[in-house]
Amino acid sequence: MSILIKIIAALTGIILLFCVGYISLHPASFFGRPEGAMLTEEGMGGVAVNYTKDRTYTPPLSDMATTSVTTTIPFSPATTAPKSTSGVSSSSKTPTPKTASSTPSTVPISPSVSIENGLKVYKDIVYATRSGFDQKYTSLDVYTNATISSTAKKPVIFMIHGGGWRRGDKSNESVISPKAAYFISKGYIFVSINYRLTEDSRVKYPQNIEDVAAAVAWVNKNIGTYLGDGNRVYVMGHSAGGHLAALISTDHSFLQAQGVSPNIIKGAIILDSGLLDLTNAVGTNVEQLITMYTNNDPQVNSKASPINYLSSGKYIPPMLLLYATSNGEGRSDIMSKLVADKLTENGYIARAVGIPGKDHEHMNADVGVTGDPLTKAIDVALSKL
Repeated sequence: MSILIKIIAALTGIILLFCVGYISLHPASFFGRPEGAMLTEEGMGGVAVNYTKDRTYTPPLSDMATTSVTTTIPFSPATTAPKSTSGVSSSSKTPTPKTASSTPSTVPISPSVSIENGLKVYKDIVYATRSGFDQKYTSLDVYTNATISSTAKKPVIFMIHGGGWRRGDKSNESVISPKAAYFISKGYIFVSINYRLTEDSRVKYPQNIEDVAAAVAWVNKNIGTYLGDGNRVYVMGHSAGGHLAALISTDHSFLQAQGVSPNIIKGAIILDSGLLDLTNAVGTNVEQLITMYTNNDPQVNSKASPINYLSSGKYIPPMLLLYATSNGEGRSDIMSKLVADKLTENGYIARAVGIPGKDHEHMNADVGVTGDPLTKAIDVALSKL
C-alpha cells in the first residue's frame, strides 16, 4: 500500500511540473485569449504599439479620420485622376500605417467621391508618384458644392496643413472644418494637400516643397474639371504649412521646374508661422523641427527660408501674414512683421496682422468661423484681390 501511495505522489508531481512549464511557455492559449486579441508592446519613449495576434499593426484611434460620410457615389469627374477601383468612400477605409523610415513603402490608394456635410468631396487624388513612398503622401482632396448652380470657373483656396513638416494630414478636422464649407460658401473651390513628412528620416528639404509645387501644378492643369480656375490659386498654410505657402510664393524655382508660371498664385495667407526665417528660428522652440528638416545646416537653413526670396523686380503675390499676439509659434510675430515690411519696402503688397486671444492651434482651427477676427482679416484681404 505504501508503495502505491509513493507512485501516485510521484505521478502527481510530474503532472504539476508539466502544467507549470506549459503555462509559462503558452500563457495565452492556456488562459484562452480570444483569437485576434490585442498584444501590447512598449515602443520607444514608452509609446504603446498595438499588434493583432498575427503581428498586423493596428493604428491607434488618434490616427484615424473622423469625417462624417452620408452618401457615396461613383468617382465622376476624373478624366484627370486615376479611376477608383472601389465604390467605398476613402473616409471609411482603414488608415494606412505610417511608413517606417527604414522600410520604404509604396502603398497605392484609390480616389473616391462622396457627399460629406453637404459638400462634394473628391478624395485621395494622386498628384505625383514618388519612388519608395506611399501615394497618400502625394495626394490631395478637392471640395466643391454638392450641387452645381453655375458653370463659371471658381478661384481655388489651396490649403497646406501644418505639423512641423513632421506630421499632419490633409483630412484632419482642424485643417478642413470649418474652412472648406466657409470658402465654398464664398465662391471658391477648396483643395487640401498632403506632402512627404520628416517623420520618415529620408525626407528633408527640398522634398516637401517639391511636392507642394507638383500639387500646385496639378491644380493648374486639372482643377477646371471640377469647375475651378487653375490660374487663380490662393495658397494658405498653417505653421510649417505657412512656411511652405510662403516659400512656393517667393522661390519660383520649384514651380518653374513643373513648367508652371508663378503668376497663377494670386495671394498667400500665412497662419502663425515661426518658420519664415530658419536661420533666426534656431534657438527657439522650433529648433528640433528644423534639425529634422535641414539637419540644421546653416546653408540649407538659408536656402529654405522664404525671407531670403523677397527681392524686388519679380512677381510675388499679395501676402497676408497672421500671427497670434501671444502663445504663437516661435517668433511668428517678429517674423511675420519682418517679411511684411521687407515685401512692402520692395514694392509688393503685404500686411502682418496680430490676432489677440488665440494660441497657435486656434490660428488654424478658427479660420472660417463666421464673425471671428481671424476670418474677418482673411475676408478683407481676399476682397481686395
